[in-house]
Amino acid sequence: MRKPLNRNAIIKTLFLLISCLLIGGLFSCQGTPDDSVMSDTQAHEQPTEEGTIMAETTTEIGTDAPEFFAPDPERAVPQYDALMSDLNAFPLTFKYADVEYTGFAGFTLESESYVDVERGVESTLVLRHPDIPASFKLIATVYPEESAYEYVVYVTNDGDANTDTFSQLFFNVQFVGENPVISSIKGDAQGQNYTPYEHDLSDRTRYNDVCTTGRPSHGVFPYYNLSYGNGGTFIAIGWPGNWSAKFQYSKSQKTTTLQAGQASIKTYLAPGETIRTPLMGFVEYEGLTPDEQTNAWRHYYINDVMRKIDGNLTPIFTGVSSGCSGTTTNK
Repeated sequence: MRKPLNRNAIIKTLFLLISCLLIGGLFSCQGTPDDSVMSDTQAHEQPTEEGTIMAETTTEIGTDAPEFFAPDPERAVPQYDALMSDLNAFPLTFKYADVEYTGFAGFTLESESYVDVERGVESTLVLRHPDIPASFKLIATVYPEESAYEYVVYVTNDGDANTDTFSQLFFNVQFVGENPVISSIKGDAQGQNYTPYEHDLSDRTRYNDVCTTGRPSHGVFPYYNLSYGNGGTFIAIGWPGNWSAKFQYSKSQKTTTLQAGQASIKTYLAPGETIRTPLMGFVEYEGLTPDEQTNAWRHYYINDVMRKIDGNLTPIFTGVSSGCSGTTTNK
């Protein structure tokens, strides 16, 4: 395991993140003020590469189902391996036609593929539930050298009629450990301008952030360092619209639960339409000083997230703005 970063340095890291924009800036589906969501008609397609493994048979997910995800002991990230090894307990929750679904229990696995990407492995699983006329595509990527992983879910109406209503589409992620503390910064408005803060969940067991303007860093900021026990997790919620994050700590169970996703969604899908969750990014660490924790996040973000051209990072360009409206080069 590599070393993470410092809490004072987190603000420097988050300024870097702003310049590169949110991870979720890659995403397309945004919420609308009338509690609906615009559907993305382009599904996320993964290129076929040599070495890709495709499952041709449909597998029912259950306790006696054959294992389709095999953790690599030499490239292990325990939290990710546990997540992918039990899709019944995957932290996705949603309602369809007012029926609540948790994880992928009751779904069948239609296809799976595993592709080596730079510094990691990307898994693509397509799942289906008999009561929902839509496919669910889970794309998850693990970066063992950074103890980091990401996941996102696409829901596509691949039938010939409108679906019923999807709503309350969230991830509910649990972190086990005592004395949880959230460290982050405020957003870029309301006079707060990236002010660092900490929230001790042992003292005040709830903490909520909700973006209401459609601008993801307006007053709130969707990056968190959640420390607990002898380690912690960096969390990034990639969503360019009205996202929400709700933390709650159970003292009796020593467990922190994060509910994250779009602040509100209630929509049907027309044939061919797709909606998606935010991309969730995580970096796990243990036994690191605050400065080391910050560096752990930086390693992941620079190595695995920032755009590269021919294997090299994109050159940095500086933009400067001031009160020069109307000024010409002659002035």
